[in-house]
Amino acid sequence: MKIGTKLIAAPLLTAAVALGSGVLLAHEHLVDHAMHRGVHVRTVSADDIRAMYATRRLVEPLAVEGAISDGVLRAALRDLVDGADKAAGRDDWEQAGTADINFHRLLMSACHSSHLSTMFEQLLAELRLAFLLIPDRPSFHEPFIGRNRRLVDLLDAGDRDLAVRELRDYLDAAERHLLNSVR
Repeated sequence: MKIGTKLIAAPLLTAAVALGSGVLLAHEHLVDHAMHRGVHVRTVSADDIRAMYATRRLVEPLAVEGAISDGVLRAALRDLVDGADKAAGRDDWEQAGTADINFHRLLMSACHSSHLSTMFEQLLAELRLAFLLIPDRPSFHEPFIGRNRRLVDLLDAGDRDLAVRELRDYLDAAERHLLNSVR
């Protein structure tokens, strides 16, 4: 039996849209519910960050082969790096961070798996929460713009092994940097 948000929301005197949004945020692990205390935006812990990056190290290298064989995707990745570079030049680190997230989302699309894409979207949403903890966004995002460019260069060259190694090194460095930023 399907129960719509309108049916649940009416006796609670809340809007169905607000209820639906809350359910979605809970599903994406972006909020925590504490009995008798309500719902709060989740605080990402060091263990959460380690788990996110362990997952990223497992799944992102899977996209390298597909990206090497897709020139259109590589061009789009390069455009995202160029956009991040321009955003950094304008001191718009929010946009630079968004371009980085979109870079990795697009890279993962090379897997052509709706299951991986769904899982990765949830991971990216949680990663955004972690990024909010970074006190100095320029020092966090700036080095990775160049590393994304290097990764695209390796994908363009068709060097699978070096691209996977660069991606893993990138993720290790990003994890270390993020953990150091939130301590």
